[in-house]
Amino acid sequence: MLGSAGMYDVLKGKRVLLVEDNPLNQELAMALLRKVDIVTDLACNGIEAISKVEQGSYDLILMDCQMPLMDVYEATRRLREKPNLARLPIIAMTANAMSGDREKCLASGMNDHIDKPVDVVKLFRILRSWISGEKTVVVRCEGIASTVTAVSGGASYGARTGGSGE
Repeated sequence: MLGSAGMYDVLKGKRVLLVEDNPLNQELAMALLRKVDIVTDLACNGIEAISKVEQGSYDLILMDCQMPLMDVYEATRRLREKPNLARLPIIAMTANAMSGDREKCLASGMNDHIDKPVDVVKLFRILRSWISGEKTVVVRCEGIASTVTAVSGGASYGARTGGSGE
């Protein structure tokens, strides 16, 4: 169901911050992440997410877009302002499958986007691609472009910022 054996070995032991306010979605997402041995911490809103990221070390953040207190877009912008967090992969999860939602997520500084209800295989492929170093994207955040290149073999990311993003 999840693909070939060993396909997700790169995820074992990786640390993911799940940012989700709905208890049922929390339980479901944490159970899915445990299936591939991802170590998961939970934050219930954007403010809590920022605090946890500042205090801990994560390989990736998986964030629901609809949250109380501070939405995911503002939380992402604040995380991207911190030089040591500017390269941390942030993946949006949203039930909003409207045209432009993906672009809004990317414009706020997120690296990728997955729709709810979650396609489990797609979720794990996205996580694997960011954690393993298969992804390179240009992130635009309030006029600043950052080329985020994942380095093969782990969650070591390099970023270059400049005005054009080219």
